[in-house]
Amino acid sequence: MKNDRTAQIRQILFRDGKVSCSELVKMFDVTPATIRRDLSELEKEGQIRRTHGGAELLRRKEQEAREISVVPPWPARTYSCRKEKEAIARRISSLIPDNSTIFIDNGTTVFEVVKQITGHNNLTVISNSLRASEYLGMYPNIQVYFLGGKIAHSMLASSGIMASDCLSYFTSIDYCIVSADAFSIENGLREHFMETAILKKAIIDKSSVVIAALDHSKFGKTASAPICNCNVQDIDILVTDSAVPENILSSLREKRINVVVAGG
Repeated sequence: MKNDRTAQIRQILFRDGKVSCSELVKMFDVTPATIRRDLSELEKEGQIRRTHGGAELLRRKEQEAREISVVPPWPARTYSCRKEKEAIARRISSLIPDNSTIFIDNGTTVFEVVKQITGHNNLTVISNSLRASEYLGMYPNIQVYFLGGKIAHSMLASSGIMASDCLSYFTSIDYCIVSADAFSIENGLREHFMETAILKKAIIDKSSVVIAALDHSKFGKTASAPICNCNVQDIDILVTDSAVPENILSSLREKRINVVVAGG
């Protein structure tokens, strides 16, 4: 119940820009102390600020400054673990059949997948990534739908409630290919920004098969926003590289996750 409540509080803040504790107390029928704890936890995620009697979103410049400090520039992320990302992408491409509807997110590993699937026939691709949409939009064998919404400058990708609302036009997604800022067996997939987390959870809920593309550098890292309780059991196939310790791979397989080691 707590996680559902905080997810709803996030959506209210992104819709209205601010909210009062008294409103939330009435809405959720909980104590003021409970709401204050919820808001304090959300404040730690870095996109809201506690105010006297409530909370508000940080101003755009403050959010952009945090994005720059938390998310390395695209070129730096692209060249980090590049060989591993390319191997992961080739393996994921082999798992995607022709005539599929797939979602592709905005990570650098997933962008390597974008380069690998251009030879597939009759793909329908849904994406929140401007880079992926532009790249695949040049191929007549691939139909591309971009999810509109707020564009994060540091990622050139849309996120948040507007992007999530665009998903209502799609009844189902065959495969979603997602990355994450951090991953652990205990906490599942996590993001630095809650807008991104909200969108990814909405996509995962609509997808028949969830493929996580995670190089070894993502394992054991921390990030403030959970993908709305997307734990390891929500992942159908996890594609990674051989640098991940065998004991972690074994633990994932014990949870009945199909772990694929690219190049392994």
